[in-house]
Amino acid sequence: MFKRLYSIVKKEIRNIYYIFISIIFYILDTFTIKKKNIIVFAQKNNLYSDNSRAFFEYINDNNSDFKAIWLVHNKETLKKIRRKNISAELILLFSLKGLKTLLIAKTVVTSNSLHDFFPYFKPSIHKEAVQLWHGIKWSKKFEYPNNNFTDQLTIICASSDAHKEMIYKQNLLSPDKVFITGLPRNDIFFNQTKKDIKNKFFHNFKNLDKKIILYAPTHKEDLISSFFPFSDLKINEIEKFLIKNNFNLYLRPHINDTNKNTLWRNYIDSLKSKNILSLSFNELEDINSFLPMVDILITDYSTIYTDAILFEIPTIFIPYDYLDYKKKRGFVYDFNKVAVGPKVSNQKQLLSEINNINNNRLQYVDKQNKIKKLFHNFQDGNSSKRVLDILNSKISLKNV
Repeated sequence: MFKRLYSIVKKEIRNIYYIFISIIFYILDTFTIKKKNIIVFAQKNNLYSDNSRAFFEYINDNNSDFKAIWLVHNKETLKKIRRKNISAELILLFSLKGLKTLLIAKTVVTSNSLHDFFPYFKPSIHKEAVQLWHGIKWSKKFEYPNNNFTDQLTIICASSDAHKEMIYKQNLLSPDKVFITGLPRNDIFFNQTKKDIKNKFFHNFKNLDKKIILYAPTHKEDLISSFFPFSDLKINEIEKFLIKNNFNLYLRPHINDTNKNTLWRNYIDSLKSKNILSLSFNELEDINSFLPMVDILITDYSTIYTDAILFEIPTIFIPYDYLDYKKKRGFVYDFNKVAVGPKVSNQKQLLSEINNINNNRLQYVDKQNKIKKLFHNFQDGNSSKRVLDILNSKISLKNV
């Protein structure tokens, strides 16, 4: 009883401390003179990925007027990002220089929420706060209204008219805050060839000459049960099928399962497979950089599907807990109308549908193109440019 009470009190004290820090930062930010050309980025869980990374690198590579700075939470993350981007300007967030940089920056950018800059997550009205987000919500209806969309956000990016409407209506926001830009992370599909992208992964992945299946379910309470939820499961048969058809099958657990690393490794080892491979966040942070190489996607209700459909990647769905999921989290759209592709409930069906797609990859393209318009207005690789143009029109770099 005492331990429980102590834990509650400790948590409340910690929350009060963070609120206090947030208020102090807000006051400092209110009275600090801003530099219009400075844009700062940060990402929770020590990541360097997603729309934030894509937009950050676009600014560094294409625009000399703005100065993009990535604020990192620790030295290990700084070294990790430095290995991936040697020219990136990186500053420790928890330092005097980091705090000063965050205060003088006119713009902050996030893919998750302003908590990416935790504990400094309440910017003043003098800042532009850009929300790129990390996916197009087509499920998890009951998560709205979403606290990740706060009054401090000034530019919220959407990928389509329907996406924009969903964002401002379900999050009780002004539609004037939401702009249709597309997602920066998807620009790579249009601006680089598949061969060039594959060459970047050559040293990190084996047998990239094989066809690739990516199995990426959404977050569930039990990590292992999300994969192969079949009563007729026989891993050795899946292994034989993959070998026969020259496939590698990559399993991608959700980021919220990164704290289950030991459990995950034990699961992968238990499969005893050379063709069913792990692709966790420890092995690859930015799954969208890998997506251009994927031949077939397998998922349940993950937002990765909305990226896959933009590029006509055939998708197989395993909605094994559809009724429970619909009751617990809900769907923004009718699942059976939006989810283009076969729905399977056992291993026999799964292997059969993979074989069908392998023999006729284009069989779902017409249906995909009809649904694609629901999620994507643009197919041109200029999403980052549109975001930057909107930002520039709001702050104007004249007299910087």
